This record gives sequence, structure tokens and C-alpha cells, in this order.
Amino acid sequence: MLVNVALSAIALLSARALAGAPLLNPPLPTSTQERRAPAPAEPAERCLTNADCMRAGQPLLKPKSRSRSHLLVPRQSGVPTTTYTGTIRVVDTESTSTLGYISATANQLGEYGLLVSDTADALVVSYEATSSDASQVDFTIETAQQLSGYPYLCSVAGFGNTDPLDELNTGSYNLRIDFSVLTPSLDAPGPAQAGDNSYNYAVQNSTINRDVETAVWSISSAGEITNMWINPATATTPVPVTYFLNGNGPDSSDLKAIAITADVDAFQTHFAKTYSTIVWRAERTVTETETRRTLL
Repeated sequence: MLVNVALSAIALLSARALAGAPLLNPPLPTSTQERRAPAPAEPAERCLTNADCMRAGQPLLKPKSRSRSHLLVPRQSGVPTTTYTGTIRVVDTESTSTLGYISATANQLGEYGLLVSDTADALVVSYEATSSDASQVDFTIETAQQLSGYPYLCSVAGFGNTDPLDELNTGSYNLRIDFSVLTPSLDAPGPAQAGDNSYNYAVQNSTINRDVETAVWSISSAGEITNMWINPATATTPVPVTYFLNGNGPDSSDLKAIAITADVDAFQTHFAKTYSTIVWRAERTVTETETRRTLL
């Protein structure tokens, strides 16, 4: 059993116009039509003695303190952490019909949001929480499905955004899109910042790289998933309301991904797209429960 989630889409993109409506996404790079991120480098084996360190060209070991007066002893915190795993089911807000599941296959720009009908082909994500509801957590993509070295499902400021701060606000057409991001995740909720992600890798153009937020997923006890984007001006407080949009239209200019915005009307007017709003809902399955040990 997997977590079935109903998606609602919103988008953060910087507006780039061709002839007609602004572009949601940049043109694909001419050198390749599909890329995969390089695998992360293997960590260097840690040396155990100064002689080993010198031979390996690594820094010498730090002297060990002989004092034991400040030693920290592990102690049970008493707060269990549960891991939930599942797929993401996309439901149309108006008709309440299921449109499909988020595909395990990203589009050619490393963006997630293509839809599939079979859960066997769906993206599998997991997250940790101390209760059935969770606020601003990371979604980790199943290892076998990850774009190499990009394990976290994150939100990236959209190519179509014109606001240099990438803010989502009522009256603004700015949007964001879901991508995968390289470790480490940006665990602390906060404004978007530079981070190695699958979109930046795919476009091969540092002038249009986009910033990311990873701890953006919140889940209610009823199972509804929301995306909690944080604007720079609010530091840690997420945008009050955001909307998911189904960007899987028939035209080549369509997003082929899930977009997130704070103002559906402004988005649809600016980009000349009538994307339907969608919702995420979760049927969570516990895959692991542990009691964390903390140093007190």
C-alpha cells in the first residue's frame, strides 16, 4: 500500500514572452533533449591516524580533549518519528474526478507533473513526521526513481516569474514548479535560495538558474497536502493560500508539469492558459517508526 495523494497545482515562473503569451518554460537546450544529473561523488575514506592522513593528503586529526566534564550522553527523547510512503494522486477540484498519478518520469526539464493512470508507473515519495499531520517537511523520492543524485521533491521558482524576489502573492501571476534537488536538502523552512536541482542541470544555462525551497510540504490529518511557499519578506511564514494547477495541456507551449500560484486568475490571464485547479490527498502507509535519540 502506498500514499495516494490528490494534487492541487500552482506555479511560480518568470515571464518570458515570445510572440504572444509569455513562456512558462525556456526552450530545451539544443545539445540534448533529455539529461540526467551526474551521480554524487563518493565520500573520501576517513583516515584513522595522522600517518594515514599524511599519506592520503588529508588534514591531520584534531587533538582529542582529555576533559570529560562536558561529555554529552545520548538519552531517549521519547518522541517517535514515523516514515510514511506513497504515490501522489491528482484530483480535479471542480469535478472531484481522479486525473491520474504523478509520474515517476520527469519531463525534459527535470520537472515533475506528468500524469499516469497506473500506480506502478507513479512517483513514490516518503516523509518523516511525529504524527499523522505534518508541517513543512521534505518529500524524498524513492531511490530507484531518483534522477541520479537528486533525491528531494522541491519547489523551484518558475522561469515565467518577473519578480526578482520570486514572491507568491494575490494579484501576482508568479508561479513555482516541482523539481528534484540535490542533497543536502534545505531542511529549515525559509525563502528560496540557490541549490543544485534537476531543472538547472537540464537547461544548461546559468543565467536562468532558479532558486529552490525543499521543506514545503504540509499534510493535514485528513490527508490533504499543501505546498507552503515562503516569501523573502515573511522570513518563515508561508503564503496563506496557494493553488495547484494541472499544466498538462495539449500544446507544445504547455508546462507538462504541476504549477503552483497564489492567484489563479492572474496566472491564467498573463500566460493565456486555462489550467484546472487540482488537489492532493493522502492515504498514508507507515513504513518505519523509530524513537529518536538526542544529546541532552
